[in-house]
Formats: sequence, C-alpha cells, structure tokens
Amino acid sequence: INYRILADSGQALIWTAGTDMLCNYFNKVWLNFTGRTVEQEMGNGWVEGVHPDDMQRCLEVYTGAFDRRERFSMEYRLRRYDGEYRWLRDDGSPRYNGAGEFVGYIGHCLDITGHKQAEEQIKDSLKEKEILLKEIHHRVKNNLQIIVSLLNLQTGYVEDPRYKKMFLESQNRVRSMALVHEKLYQSKGLAGIDFSEYVKGLMHELYLSYGITQGDVELTTDIMEDKIPVDIAIPCGLIVNELATNSIKYAFKDPQRKGKIKISFKKDAAGICTLEMSDNGPGISEEVVLKNSPTLGLQLVDSLAGQLDAEIKMTNDGGTRVTIKFKA
Repeated sequence: INYRILADSGQALIWTAGTDMLCNYFNKVWLNFTGRTVEQEMGNGWVEGVHPDDMQRCLEVYTGAFDRRERFSMEYRLRRYDGEYRWLRDDGSPRYNGAGEFVGYIGHCLDITGHKQAEEQIKDSLKEKEILLKEIHHRVKNNLQIIVSLLNLQTGYVEDPRYKKMFLESQNRVRSMALVHEKLYQSKGLAGIDFSEYVKGLMHELYLSYGITQGDVELTTDIMEDKIPVDIAIPCGLIVNELATNSIKYAFKDPQRKGKIKISFKKDAAGICTLEMSDNGPGISEEVVLKNSPTLGLQLVDSLAGQLDAEIKMTNDGGTRVTIKFKA
C-alpha cells in the first residue's frame, strides 16, 4: 500500500509485469495520462496506445530484454487522453523476490516530448545552416570561376609569351581554390573534403591547361581516405598546384623518357601530416632556396607552408622530391 501511494504521488508513469510478460499494474499517473481504466491497460492492453510506427520496435525491445532478463531503455510515442501522441522514455528492470527468484519486471516512463521537440529544432537549424554554408561555397566557387574566365579573356589580348604564361598560372591557382569549394558543395558534409578526389580533379585541370595526358606524364597518388578540413585543403591544394606546375614545366625535357609525378598525403597517430611530391626529372638545382627563390611558384610554396607552420625538405633523389610536414 505504501509503495502504491508513493508510486501515485510522483510524475513517472509506472507499470509492472509478471513472469508471463503481461502487465499487472499501472499507477494512477499512467491511467490519468492515457485516460483509460486499469482493466483496459492490463495484460497487453497498453499496447493499443502505442503509436503504430513504434509498436513493432517497442515490442521487440520489451520481449528481447525480458527473455534475457536484462534492463532496457526505449523511446516510443504513447497516446494521451486527449488523442495527442507524446514521446516517453521507458526504463525497465527485472524484479526478484527475497529468494532470488525472477518475478517479472518493473518500469517507469517519463514524458520527453519537449526534449524531442528541442532535438528536432536543433536538427532543423543545423540543416538550414548546412544549406546556407553549401550555398556560400557554391557562390564562392562561381565567383572564383568568373575570375578564371576574366583572366582567360585577358590572356587573349596578351602577345608576350612570358605574360601569357603568367596569366595561365594565375588561372590555375584560382582554379585550385575554386575546386575546394566545389568539392565542399558536392559533399554530404561540410567537415572537410576528400583530398584524394580533390587532387585527381586538380591534376586533371592542370593536364588540360598544359595540353598533356597520362600518356605524357604518369600520375600516381597515395592519399589517405580521411577527409581534411578546408583550412588545410586550400594551402595544400595550392602547394600541389605549384609543385606539379613546376614539374610539368621543367622536369620532363627528355622526349625519350616518360614523365612521372607522385603525390602522397598521410597522417600518423600523433596527428602529423606529411604531404610529399616527387617527379623523375633531372632534379632541382641545389642552389635553389625556397625563401629566396626567383620564381613566384616556389615563393608561394614557402609562404603556404608557413601558413601551415610546416617543415619543408627538398631533395634530389632520382628527381625532385619535396616533403612537407605539419601538425593538423
């Protein structure tokens, strides 16, 4: 009697079931919530109030835990006295008598509808923000493509081949940044981009701009599958663009020898990222120092590495090899 008085005085909807899985008690809070009599709820009668979409899952959790004599926690919608379905969290535990014999289950339910509605509002808000961010990336990509087009149009009025080359390289640099935003717009999430796919797309654009194919310069990649954030993808993409451009322009002068470019990107357990690019050309002059390089491309590589707080190492090992290490 004292237990039932206590059960009826709280906010929880309380039930008990016997060893046959059939419910044999509901407190007044439950009955007031459903607007039904105890006779209607007894046995499996309570299931009539469960939302049809939740019923199968609800019964599977209940019977599965019962068979294993395990605690369970589940969420489902139960029809209130006014016809509105409310979300409940139902926590059930097996009961044992003084002799340690299993005698059934006891459970208590709390109305979590407000919590569920708050969750849905957060999900809707996040969805709206994701759509907005995707639209921003789309517009940034379009604006960068306009810049590429303007540079391309301007190139048509330039006769000096040196300046034509400068315009072409500028287009490729802007295109490498646009490609990051394009990949983010196309991806399912905005946490980062698939750097492997990005590098393949970037190299495809470079090959087109210089009129070469895989038959001329073979490309191999070894890039981790994990996505990388945009603040790393953009400088790394620009570095790949500059080093690959340098290889295409200067490394493959021997028509009898097929050019090769290899690009790898890895991240170890300590969070150290390693971006490495190599070619099978004659190798870069040992006199070249990145910080004092006469070429804009290598100066950009040094500047971009500085943004990443990275260490750079250049070696001549069967061609030029550039290794860049930084903490992600």
